[in-house]
Parts: sequence; structure tokens; C-alpha cells
Amino acid sequence: MSAELNAHNLLLLILLVKQKQLSSYALNIYTFNSQACEPMFRNTRALIEIYSTVVNFAAYVFLQQAEKLSLLNDIKYKQLHNQTVDKLIYSVHYKHRNDQQSLSTQIQNEIDQIYVE
Repeated sequence: MSAELNAHNLLLLILLVKQKQLSSYALNIYTFNSQACEPMFRNTRALIEIYSTVVNFAAYVFLQQAEKLSLLNDIKYKQLHNQTVDKLIYSVHYKHRNDQQSLSTQIQNEIDQIYVE
């Protein structure tokens, strides 16, 4: 699914986030297209058995794989943020090692500074 934004919709999104009626994640405009979903599809395909030649699978199987992927991402997130995980260590690419303020926090800070008449 993809969506087209115009200036009116973008202003409405900003106002709703500023009024705390929407989460700041609503401003992640780059996620409004299907290309953001491609890594998830690729990762769910990677979780299928190595000897399987199946490229396409049913929605039920996809949802099962997505749930497994979600659990793995949750473990990885907890480990990266020093929360309790029982001895699972994920290797982290050097580009992802920097401890920066999260994008949603930065966006929320910028939105809070916007003055709307």
C-alpha cells in the first residue's frame, strides 16, 4: 500500500502529532510506501528452512515468520538497550553501533518547538 501526501495532509499530520492525537511515528513519511516493507519480506523469507525451494508462501506462513522475526528483533532491541536478555549476543554492524537519540524522539522535540497560530 502506498499513499500520496500533499501539503494539507502533511500539515494535518503535524497538527495531530503536536496535539498528541497521533504518535510521532505518523511523521515517518518514508514508511508510507511499499519499499519499506521489502526488508521485512526478505527477512521472513530468510527464516524459511535452508533446503526449501519455496519463494512464495501463504499469508498464514508469512504471519508466523513475521511473529518469529518480531521476537528476534525484540531480543536484539533489549540487548542493545541493556535490558535483561539471557546470554544471547547479536553481532552489530559498525554502522549501527552509534548510540544516537532515536528518530522519533528527535521528531517529537522538533514538533514541540513548532508554533501554530
